Amino acid sequence: MFQLLQACPIFLLWLSGFGLFGFAFDPAPVPAGAERAIAFRLTAQDLETAVKEFSAQSGCQVLVPSDLASGVRTRSVNGSMAPRAALERMLEGTPLSVAPGNNLETFALVARPTKAPKPATRKGAALIVVGLAADDAQARRLQNQAEAARNALAVRGVGKTAVQILSGTDGNAVRRDDIFSAVRAFPTTVDDSWLILLGTAASARDNRPAFQISGPRFSIDDLKQAVDALPGHKYVVLATSRSGGFLPVLLPLANVDAVSATADTGEVNEPRFLTFWSDAMTEAPDSSFRQLAAAASRRAGDFYRQKALGEMEHAFIIDRAENRIVPALAPISAPAASP
Repeated sequence: MFQLLQACPIFLLWLSGFGLFGFAFDPAPVPAGAERAIAFRLTAQDLETAVKEFSAQSGCQVLVPSDLASGVRTRSVNGSMAPRAALERMLEGTPLSVAPGNNLETFALVARPTKAPKPATRKGAALIVVGLAADDAQARRLQNQAEAARNALAVRGVGKTAVQILSGTDGNAVRRDDIFSAVRAFPTTVDDSWLILLGTAASARDNRPAFQISGPRFSIDDLKQAVDALPGHKYVVLATSRSGGFLPVLLPLANVDAVSATADTGEVNEPRFLTFWSDAMTEAPDSSFRQLAAAASRRAGDFYRQKALGEMEHAFIIDRAENRIVPALAPISAPAASP
């Protein structure tokens, strides 16, 4: 229901379901609604009285939603200004504002838009491990991918100081104990923990993949232990060859989302997946883990098609809705697949 307060003789109308209430005022000395300056003198007071005085001084009509008018107090307005400007100033600090529109004779008041509360920022930390490289050229490529991933995480809200890069390409060989030490150093208060493995995996003696680092390889069981020890929700990006073979050991763990760049065998030794992952995260940092995995997988496929090459990277992801491993591009209802 709207309450119409205007400078006119007393009347009572009902129109289109809205109650319109009139108040008697002396006609304004200038045409109603003209976009001209008026000398306003309005005291801080209750809304009904303030609107009556505003209408008397301006000659303009004001539509007030009756369900929003209760208990509203306006601020004082003194000085020469246009009617809309005076009305807006009068309503500052109240739950009402002037509705948009160019009608200079009638103003409608509406509930002031409220800013949606900003979602609480999730605190995150990340560990990027760069394994052994075959030569200096590959070492540089891997290091560049690691830096790009750190920058992408920063766009998502993980501060660069919260991202550690352990690199076997900087003259300090990464060893198994280094990875576990870095995992133990994660702040226990973080909401999200990221673990990214970048490099090469090869078959261990048990014929399961193992991440290539200096000294004893980082085995599939080592990965499970490290991920399980991370605080908060765990996000694992396996950007290595044979990376699909790591996913089954992560499937039973709670609070873990994981993606592999490739299947478990028969695909490229140096995946480009992490580059596409970083690009996707930079462009859409609020995307879900699954959305990022799908976007990176699509980009990888486009890359191979543009180069007229056989597609040698097929990303897989843990589908938590069904608790199974599926292709990153598969619908959530897709049948289970073995990477």
